[in-house]
Amino acid sequence: MKPAVVSSHFPLWLPSIARTSGRFFRTLGIVALAGMLSMQFTLFATAQGSERPIISVDNATDIVHLAEVEVTDWVGTVAFSPDGSHLISDRGDPSMVYWSLDDLTPLGEPLVGHSRAVTSLALSPDGTLLASAGEEGAIRFWDAVTREPLTEPLSDHQGGVSNVAFSPDGSRLASFGYDANLILWDTASLTIVANEILESPGDWSCELAFSPDGNLLATSGETGVIHLWDAATLEPVADLEGHSGWSCAKAFSPDGTILATGDSGRGLLIFWDVATHEMIGEPLPAHPGQNFFSLTFSPDGTILASSGSGGFRLWDVASKEPLNILPKTPPRAGNFILTSTGTLAFSPDGTLLAAGLGSSNPSGEVHLWGIDEPE
Repeated sequence: MKPAVVSSHFPLWLPSIARTSGRFFRTLGIVALAGMLSMQFTLFATAQGSERPIISVDNATDIVHLAEVEVTDWVGTVAFSPDGSHLISDRGDPSMVYWSLDDLTPLGEPLVGHSRAVTSLALSPDGTLLASAGEEGAIRFWDAVTREPLTEPLSDHQGGVSNVAFSPDGSRLASFGYDANLILWDTASLTIVANEILESPGDWSCELAFSPDGNLLATSGETGVIHLWDAATLEPVADLEGHSGWSCAKAFSPDGTILATGDSGRGLLIFWDVATHEMIGEPLPAHPGQNFFSLTFSPDGTILASSGSGGFRLWDVASKEPLNILPKTPPRAGNFILTSTGTLAFSPDGTLLAAGLGSSNPSGEVHLWGIDEPE
């Protein structure tokens, strides 16, 4: 069965962005985009009941480009439900939309709960709770099933909120704002458990990542230092120093033993031993001379996918060797530059890999890769 592909005009993923006086600035601090960059986006979904093989180290060289769907406008996040039945995205405005993975049609009316554009959203691991963050500085919690708001907007950040992320057990939500305030929320009482104001303005986070056991929270930013925090108290645990310049990409392996990070100064990929806080081997030139955007592990932890301004790569986690440069459709006419790639995401069953990208044309895409089904 081939993947269901539907063209649609909605944005799916851009990194969290700060908007000032009508100008949009990427949180990477590298590319400033004036005005509204018209984004085209590519979205892919697999029809229910697909027999597509799981992407593995053994078949990674057989990965193929499957499809794309174009959309326009800005987007902060796209999140797949844990059961793989639907996805949720913002649209570059104050709303979010549930999308069917069968045919990519909207599931009901858009959710509207912010006064300005939604910048980030996250689904709890059990799929019952939705958290959204807005450019106005508010965070909202929603019943992800009934799609009803659970509280009034929580305005504890001064200025926009760049990222939100649930802990693996769903009991905590971490949020980070343009005010350099890192806040930990209790998702049962919807109250603040802890918060930390980062001293350096350059330490504001590009992404937030919880370790799989829920004990650590990783942040990073312009300084290139990876900060590890106690995820219960926000007490500092360790600072990992090895990058220069912006380091936004980060991901914990599913077993929690490895933290992978990338920087946009030299395009280096670093694997860290989470227990010892030491580098594993030497830094790898994953995307040399390029902006380094995103990292994600396959569900079984055997493959790491990375994205940079020149494209996408797969890595064998065990050997730290590159497996493949992902094939894509021919680039559009003109100077095609990846200015944003969004969060690389494996499907929950590990059979698909999707990524969003933008260019300076302006245009944008999301590509879907997988192992083609046998005839």
